[in-house]
Amino acid sequence: MKLLYIWNGDYGKSDFHNLGYNLSSKYTVEYFKDKNEISVKKNKDYISEFWGDNITDCFAVVGENGSGKTMLMNLLMNITKDMKNEIVPVYKYIVVFEDDDSEDIYVYYSLNQKKPKVDQSMESDNISITRFCIDEKKVKLTEKLKTAYFHNMLNRADYRRNISIDFDYSIGGKISFYSYEERNRHTAGITSDEVLCYFKHGDFNVIEFLYNYINLNTLNIQFPMPDTIYISIDDESFNTKYLIEEFTKRWENNQDDFAEKVKYFFETLNKIFGTVYCSWLDGTIKQVIMNCFKTVMFPGYVPKKRRLTEYLSYIKVFNEMILELQEFNLQNMKPKEKCSFAADKLSKLEKKINSGNADIVKNAAEFLNWLEKNTDEIKQFGIRNERCLEIKINNATEKFMKGLIDHYIKNSFAFPFYNFSFNLSTGESLLLKLFTDLYHMKRSNKKAGRYFYTYSNSVNDGDNILLIFDEAELSMHPRWQREYLKWILDFCNSFFDKQQVQIIVTTHSPILLSDFPSKNVLYLAKDRIGRTIVKYDYMKTFGNNIHTIYLNSFFLEEQGVIGAFAEKKINDIADKLFDCRKNRRQSNLNLPQIEKEIELIGEGVVKDKLLELYHQCSGRRHINNDHAQQEMMNETLNEMVDQLKEQKKQLEMMIHTLENEAGIQE
Repeated sequence: MKLLYIWNGDYGKSDFHNLGYNLSSKYTVEYFKDKNEISVKKNKDYISEFWGDNITDCFAVVGENGSGKTMLMNLLMNITKDMKNEIVPVYKYIVVFEDDDSEDIYVYYSLNQKKPKVDQSMESDNISITRFCIDEKKVKLTEKLKTAYFHNMLNRADYRRNISIDFDYSIGGKISFYSYEERNRHTAGITSDEVLCYFKHGDFNVIEFLYNYINLNTLNIQFPMPDTIYISIDDESFNTKYLIEEFTKRWENNQDDFAEKVKYFFETLNKIFGTVYCSWLDGTIKQVIMNCFKTVMFPGYVPKKRRLTEYLSYIKVFNEMILELQEFNLQNMKPKEKCSFAADKLSKLEKKINSGNADIVKNAAEFLNWLEKNTDEIKQFGIRNERCLEIKINNATEKFMKGLIDHYIKNSFAFPFYNFSFNLSTGESLLLKLFTDLYHMKRSNKKAGRYFYTYSNSVNDGDNILLIFDEAELSMHPRWQREYLKWILDFCNSFFDKQQVQIIVTTHSPILLSDFPSKNVLYLAKDRIGRTIVKYDYMKTFGNNIHTIYLNSFFLEEQGVIGAFAEKKINDIADKLFDCRKNRRQSNLNLPQIEKEIELIGEGVVKDKLLELYHQCSGRRHINNDHAQQEMMNETLNEMVDQLKEQKKQLEMMIHTLENEAGIQE
């Protein structure tokens, strides 16, 4: 199922009403509101499989700010949501799809929209069109359509979006999703920093992707990848302080001093291990024990309130255990002994806890036993006085990392305590997370029940995938913008080998736009009264030079391509010099400053013309080709000659190779 066209009747601001948008180059679709008629025509120049075997189409949307790019993406997501969830829309629209196998055309229209007529002239193109009103019986045709939205800028619209699409991978969407899951699990008060929650929970998916990508090595795409993971112990003092306050408020009038007993547990544990950890292993042991206690004891985590007697029995056995740990002085033990001793105490504690919480204690004991078996590797990975682990991402560390993550997930359900980092720039991190999200669209069903911070949806064999990349080039160096679309296409063709993928990109990047043929670009502009207008085939973009695309595709013909501040400065200088030459007055001119400002200009023609005017005003002769300029020109010419010679050499080698392959003798 491939999206071809959307007509917006009354969604969003009135400036965007009654507009149609072609989103595929295979057909040109038009809806004529006055005749209530729809026309679908095949494009004779359409090239099938242009983007690869599994990519049905790839389309770019460009335009001025405020011209409706975001509105179009939101409308698109709303429509797919309505069709999949059998929701009757309150706005008017028409949407056109093509069945990839049969090439039949399906026209859907909202209930409050009249059934559109079909242009009879289409019969010559042998186009089969079926029209459906959006109702409960017909939307099943889009069941296999999975929509994913990507946006690397945090904004309110993404964070507060009330659109239930299959995969919302915008930064705002993920922050909202993670915090929603926290509230559902009754832990929102503890991990109250939503942004920090976003970073922490996103790390698990990144780590799994890194190991599977590198070790399977099936995708062979050369986008930047980190080679090292750094794991340190995070500061959990806020959580502990919060829990003590919660216990105190709940049981402040209790005669058994329940809140004081809880406080005693935390204080004693801090005495045993210290508030500043001697090592990463000590920090992990402390946090595993503390998380076990928090998860069992914290009332907000368990939806059903317990009786005080039950809490008193738990705090009693936990404090008995903590006293034993204090008595045997763990800090004087060797690492293996320390893990083994603490695990043994937790195993004994497990038998004293009711069955509903025994698994929590059991998971903690198993984690400590795993740590005991891997103390040698932990010591080997330790840096910064063994307070942080530095782990190279390769086959040799895969087993260790997967074991660590599996145990950590079970023991940090509500209280994460590791800080993962990859020493990446912002652009590198965003790019890595983009491919991680694409990877987990297909893998999320295999993680069900293992970790709850993943989408319940999953891409299956035979599905159609619609990928929406909003402002795709954000935070990317121009060199990466040049590679961006190729990386996406290579990944999707390799990874989604049993699905059909359609890609829609909004962008302000002329570099990215040069990868799109002109018929695969939709231009949005504003007319003189502020209404949005839609243009197609505006200019030849594919393989065109960036300067031309920048001027024409982004509507800069009138504005030019230099900054507005620089343009004003240059115009001010020119006005002053022209006035000086015309009226032969220098009294109001600061000529030394004007000369300095002219020397800042990088554009040669403009600079020379202003220098000529300057020298006319100052009474000095302007010499364009002085000795220094001539030397610079000679140096530039010599560099160009060397480059041409190198190109000639490479061309001769290519000709020689081709002649040998063709069996041609010189």
